[in-house]
Amino acid sequence: MKNIYFKKLDINIKSGELISIVGPNSCGKTTFIKNISGKCNRDYLYLDDKDIKDFELEYKKNNILCVFNDNKYSTFNPRNELKYYLELLKYNVYEITSRLDDFIIYFKLESIIDIDFNELSIEDRIYIKILSLLIINPSLFCIDDLLTYLSNDKKMRILNYIKDHNITLISILSDLEDCLLFDKVLVYNKENVLKYDYVKEVLLDEKLFKSLGLSLPFIYDLNNMLKSYELINEEHLNNKELVDLLWK
Repeated sequence: MKNIYFKKLDINIKSGELISIVGPNSCGKTTFIKNISGKCNRDYLYLDDKDIKDFELEYKKNNILCVFNDNKYSTFNPRNELKYYLELLKYNVYEITSRLDDFIIYFKLESIIDIDFNELSIEDRIYIKILSLLIINPSLFCIDDLLTYLSNDKKMRILNYIKDHNITLISILSDLEDCLLFDKVLVYNKENVLKYDYVKEVLLDEKLFKSLGLSLPFIYDLNNMLKSYELINEEHLNNKELVDLLWK
């Protein structure tokens, strides 16, 4: 999958890009993700110039996966949850065991892998919910506003894994601070794309964010303040980079 095209919205997403979706509450962001998950309208989504409805169901099950903020689980503990969809898709025992072992190590799940979901924190339950679909290594992965519940360490492990495996990510965000971890931002409101571009370019439009009642990331506001005092002359959206610059 090299290119994803949303015909109705006239948006192209390249393979391996990390796209964040932001917008006011109840503006249709979750519906946007639901359309991708299989409830697609005709002429809505194209993959490499081919209408999504023309793909076999088996292909979509393995390559287009969306995780929703619904607190629903298919099993009773992380180990079984991580195996569930692999078994459903009829992966062989060797592949299931191999992927499970790799995930336990990479995502540091040793201490929670066999604990009942009822005994886990909300953060760990959401962590496993995301990983239970990510373990399939889809071509296109969508997350419905769940990253905000995770610690920075867990969040970065997920994003780094996605980058390393060239997975295209579309994630709804309620915390605009997380936009800085993505390649591009799509500002969305009531089935309309108000802006879609690289993160730095989109964040320049302060009026747009204010009109939607959205606060810009703290570091971006700080950049603007420092520029107004002529302490810096360009954007530095990395905390360490900005601190190092100021202490020169």
